[in-house]
Amino acid sequence: MDLKVMNNISSRLVRCLGLAAFGLIFGLVLRPDLSLAQAPSAFGSSPTAPSALGQPSVSQADLDWKAGTVSANGEAKPSLDAFDPGQTASLAVREALIQARKQLFDRVRTLSLDGSRLVSEFFAQDREAEFKVSGIIQNSQVLQSGSTPDGGAQVKVRVSLWGPLAEALIPRTLSFQGGSYVLRPEDQNRTQDRSQERTGLVVDARGTGAVPVLLPRVLDERGAEAYGPGFATRTCVAAQGLAAVFSDPAEASRSPRVGAIPLVVKALRSQGRLHGDLVLDQGTANAVRALAGKGGPLAECRAAFVYDIFDSAPEAVQGVGPGPGQGQMILPAPAGLEIPLPDPASQPRPSLNPAPASPVQALPGPRPVPGN
Repeated sequence: MDLKVMNNISSRLVRCLGLAAFGLIFGLVLRPDLSLAQAPSAFGSSPTAPSALGQPSVSQADLDWKAGTVSANGEAKPSLDAFDPGQTASLAVREALIQARKQLFDRVRTLSLDGSRLVSEFFAQDREAEFKVSGIIQNSQVLQSGSTPDGGAQVKVRVSLWGPLAEALIPRTLSFQGGSYVLRPEDQNRTQDRSQERTGLVVDARGTGAVPVLLPRVLDERGAEAYGPGFATRTCVAAQGLAAVFSDPAEASRSPRVGAIPLVVKALRSQGRLHGDLVLDQGTANAVRALAGKGGPLAECRAAFVYDIFDSAPEAVQGVGPGPGQGQMILPAPAGLEIPLPDPASQPRPSLNPAPASPVQALPGPRPVPGN
């Protein structure tokens, strides 16, 4: 009789342990909001919404045009109902990392791609680019990771604007013809008036309302391009951008990027919905074009732009909501796996009433080469 009682107790203990093990596996492995590699990701949740750990999370992002980086901080509170109290710290770090990378992705989406459209608007037209950027953000560098006094965690991540991110963000349809521009007589004469061979270009855009964008253009008063994607190589633009960004013209002129004798010009005004294009007078624009011929410094992006405003005005990006993935980080699906995207109709509408976004237009190509 005692043996039967012992067997009954043992079988119950085995069942209890099995249920506990299943619960632990379900909580740590199967819950998508605790995974760093899910797709679609739970990163679409609000930074201040309850986190996967049941406590509010805090995150913020910072854009540094001069350094060419975007960084973000994520913070998570400790879980009040963790299966294993010993895992509270590691779960908090994981949740803080999720929140930091979600915030980093959101910040990249609000970047100005060019003078007329945001990255989020570009994503609406090119989902493949969005998938690539999601993967890059998912592997962003972890700068700092630490605990908070209450047992939570803080994580800081960073990604470079240039390199893989720029390669994913540059539209595949954009034409690059660096070094192919044929100098015209007016370009050459204007250069001779300047008397010295120039090693680069510095454009002072202070006071024009211009802000940095990933693919800026320099135009003449007629709207023809004097410098931009059509005058550089794709490799150069992806590696370091069309121009370095500065707030001090003297510092820009001393930059090794523009060489010892740069051509320094003043922009008349900014142009474009996002104020990313710079307009020069006709003669100055001709002098700039003279630097874009074969072997010229602009073919290798040896330019620097000086700004006194470093982010788009709130009204420029107001109401630009999430793209097709509703702001989530959508990672590429494994082969043979089809991931359903969330239905936009089921998503909550923003509280603001934004004006309709301007139609997405491709950047114009380079100006025609005389003689062709």
